Amino acid sequence: MIGRGGISSAQEPKRLPVPRSNIASIEARNSAYQALIAEERLSPSHRAALLRRGLSLHETDRSQYRTHFPGRAPVGLVPEGVPGFYHVGDTWLTSGPPGLLIPVRDREGRIAACQVRPDDGDRGKYLWLSSSGKPGGASSGAPCHYAKTSGTQLWITEGPLKADLVASRLGQPCLGIAGVANWHSALPLLGDVKEAILAFDEDQPGPAREAVEANARAFTQALAERGVKILRATWDWSQAKGIDDALQAGCTIYI
Repeated sequence: MIGRGGISSAQEPKRLPVPRSNIASIEARNSAYQALIAEERLSPSHRAALLRRGLSLHETDRSQYRTHFPGRAPVGLVPEGVPGFYHVGDTWLTSGPPGLLIPVRDREGRIAACQVRPDDGDRGKYLWLSSSGKPGGASSGAPCHYAKTSGTQLWITEGPLKADLVASRLGQPCLGIAGVANWHSALPLLGDVKEAILAFDEDQPGPAREAVEANARAFTQALAERGVKILRATWDWSQAKGIDDALQAGCTIYI
């Protein structure tokens, strides 16, 4: 159980598309995204929104969130096959809508892809920074994010930003899956973990909730076959749909 003051204990899914084969290596992707991050800044409005969600100033800086505007790529960069970059003639450009840039990292902390939370809410809540079908571009796929901390209790939730928030508030590593249906993407990041805590959103009764439960059962079975014990985190669903909002509201989390 997790309250305001500490932790104690209580008590056929759809697969998403995989990245295209022309995607650049993880080293090349990380290098290109780091160059982009070095040129972009985090706007006061985006920083304020992150602080309201419970992140500290240190965490917003450490996670390298940025305010993204599509335009020219950093000078001298030739990011062939890096999702979100493409070229027109000899000029390399970045794609994506204006919004909050969220790095998606592997276990080593390298940036494998990026999401953007568009400033224009009509374009969707979170979009992948992708340049699929454009010259020199590639699809990002939907990689799982690893929010690393010094803790040893692995949590698994939905979305990179939410994983960062859980890791920040609990001091425990957290995987952020891009939608429960994409649970397969978490498997390569598990390492030798023997126990994990699922903290998925609680949807209203209906098809969406049934789909989440079906995928959670499939994920649990796949983990059991790997010798991983799964616990489910619950809280007062009337107070918060997601684990991030539950922690922010001071809800008691039951495990």
